[in-house]
Amino acid sequence: MATLASTQVRSHQVDWLHWLYVRGDRTMSCGVEARGEQVYVLTLLPLWSPGDQITETFRRPADVMRRHEQVAKQLEAAGWLLVDGGPVTAAA
Repeated sequence: MATLASTQVRSHQVDWLHWLYVRGDRTMSCGVEARGEQVYVLTLLPLWSPGDQITETFRRPADVMRRHEQVAKQLEAAGWLLVDGGPVTAAA
């Protein structure tokens, strides 16, 4: 499990963690983001249907990471395959 608060990756602070899942011809994006002091957001975005995005807000990094772990287990149990994931240190 990755740690969100005060994580250093090659001397860059990590403010966003991202995972990409696929199942068949569909892709699901799952991200954990620090949006300021004591605001952490989990976003689950089905790329084939962006209007169905789910966003949950947490006060502690441990809580958002626990929730991400639950979501990841649910996705994998439903047949989703993790194809990429980890910290994002620079915006595209």
